[in-house]
Amino acid sequence: MRPFWLLQRQPWREHEWLVEVFSRDDGRLWLTADVRKQLDLHQLFVGDWQQQDGWPRLPMCHRQWHSSWSEQAFACGYYATELLSLLLPLQEPQPQLFDVYTETLKGLAAEDHPFPWLRLFEQTLLNSLGLGFSWQTDTQGDAIVKGTWYRFTAPAGWQPTERSPSAVCGSDLLQYAAGTDRADLWRLARNTLQSALQYHLPRPLISRCLLSSSTQEL
Repeated sequence: MRPFWLLQRQPWREHEWLVEVFSRDDGRLWLTADVRKQLDLHQLFVGDWQQQDGWPRLPMCHRQWHSSWSEQAFACGYYATELLSLLLPLQEPQPQLFDVYTETLKGLAAEDHPFPWLRLFEQTLLNSLGLGFSWQTDTQGDAIVKGTWYRFTAPAGWQPTERSPSAVCGSDLLQYAAGTDRADLWRLARNTLQSALQYHLPRPLISRCLLSSSTQEL
């Protein structure tokens, strides 16, 4: 039995769903499933699928984990889910990303502060796709220097620049990389990681529409 998360579902035939799942063993893939199966977002399932002409079929599965969700937590979880659906290639196993996605959803459901979970997920997603960048070296591979100023350019990373209101001091980059509780650095990380992801997205995120004004900054 293989663990998987549902990313989305849509009607297929009269009594079937076409479901997009994220599996620890097989990555992102499409399956067909009987409509009587209660497959919902943000629930962890285990099951097996059988290869057939067209899409593999999911003849059996059961729910391994589920939780109740606040509106904010659900919106944050859907944001992470939509990123997977839009950016992950088909049928490429990503076990580390699967584990981080699992931890992220469970952390969000537990009403932990969403900032650390979402930043961890965003950074892991970029790294897993080979699109990551360093907080400790610039685009030339040189170490970030505390007294130097930098600007972020997607998708390359941090580039030395002149001091300006939009530039970031190297000491702040190094402090974030080492771990910090400064709210301004978490906002910097949010803006930087989402800029890096936005560069690769084929369309705007629908999940943004779910975010209320109080969660828009996530």
